[in-house]
Amino acid sequence: MFDRGPTLDGAQGAEAIAAFIQRPEHHAAIRGGLAHFVGLPLVNLKGDTATATSYLMITHLDHEGEPRDLPNHGMSTGYRIHRAVVNRWELERRNDRWVIARRTLLPVDGSDPHLALLRQSLCEMYDLPFDATDPLGEAK
Repeated sequence: MFDRGPTLDGAQGAEAIAAFIQRPEHHAAIRGGLAHFVGLPLVNLKGDTATATSYLMITHLDHEGEPRDLPNHGMSTGYRIHRAVVNRWELERRNDRWVIARRTLLPVDGSDPHLALLRQSLCEMYDLPFDATDPLGEAK
């Protein structure tokens, strides 16, 4: 399962996910200078399951930016951060191989779902109680 939140389409199943990156729209984004930068993940390995949670920034060449010179690095119009998301991979060991069971990308927008996804990973890592209705752990 590839879940990109409520505003973007996703995919379910290996073939559908593979087809996802073969779309002409994705190829156009790559040719336009698409790049992904992933922060260091919080990895939680428990037996035959694992999760890896991090931030992911989607950037692309800023074709409308003003050219700027960086000494010893040349001219560039720079890059634009298109989106920042919480990136969670859920993995399972099957037949001595690790496979992706689910990937969730939720926009970093201050909403409860994105905050809950981050808190869930921390609570799972440290065996703390998790309540999705209280994503910041503010209830007493």
